[in-house]
Amino acid sequence: MKKTVSLLLVISVFISLIFTSGLFAAFKGDVNGDGEVNNKDVVTMFRYVSGSEKLDDESAYDFNGDGSVDNKDVVALFRFVSSGAEPEELEPEPEPTPDGYFEFTLLDDGTYEIAAKDINNLPKDIVIPRKHGGKAVTSIGAGAFRDCSGLTSVTIPDSVTSIGYEAFYGCSSLTSVTIPDGVTSIGYQAFYECTGLTNVTIPDSVTSIGDNAFSYCGLTSVTIPDSVTSIGEYAFSYCSSLTSVTIPDSVTSIGYAAFSDCSGLKDITYKGTKIQWDSISKGDYWNSWTGNYTVHCTDGNIVK
Repeated sequence: MKKTVSLLLVISVFISLIFTSGLFAAFKGDVNGDGEVNNKDVVTMFRYVSGSEKLDDESAYDFNGDGSVDNKDVVALFRFVSSGAEPEELEPEPEPTPDGYFEFTLLDDGTYEIAAKDINNLPKDIVIPRKHGGKAVTSIGAGAFRDCSGLTSVTIPDSVTSIGYEAFYGCSSLTSVTIPDGVTSIGYQAFYECTGLTNVTIPDSVTSIGDNAFSYCGLTSVTIPDSVTSIGEYAFSYCSSLTSVTIPDSVTSIGYAAFSDCSGLKDITYKGTKIQWDSISKGDYWNSWTGNYTVHCTDGNIVK
């Protein structure tokens, strides 16, 4: 027993010595935030997965990249620390816009919903903070930035899981928005009449796109990720500049008038067969007033 304890102590000291000299502050695996990646982080990881310690942000803790934080990550981190390899440097996050520009509402789960405090007194480029008062910001509220006509760009942190209805409704100058992995739903009319928005990347975490979510936007192309199963009513209607859409075979329903009045639409790339395309439930007028387009399926084309 004494030999085992002594051996563990030697290993612990040895690992500590390896990592006490000059590591950078922002590294994957630095779960305790002390600027180093060492056995202390392994202990913190173990405490977290065993439920005795809470971590507010898991983005750097899924050490083996399987989408969850569990005992496998403890083992992966221990093996990495033991190897003495140089840890991966994380991309620096943009500086968040000061909290004074926002209102925060505490939700039942102990996280915060965010909204603009005054739409007439808001920077044109905003970075939504990941935390407020030490607690995660997980939701952009209903109408949170509605009619912020001077807003040109928004960066959303990966702590956010939902974008509420009418969140950016009428933000006509908005040209750039970063929607991170972690967002699962884009609400009703979330980006309605964002006429300056020409491009948006919808992450794989999104499972539903709400009704009118991007109606009257300036989008020229849209790629819908494999995670999406339903496209809401009027979701992309009246996007007259939209020329191409990519739709995965995970989609089972396309809502009423979803692409109506997309007069410039020429190509729909569908990641399934022609039979699968025909089996999708399509609401009335989903493709009205689009002009002619071609659906490119994996086994051939369908012309409108």
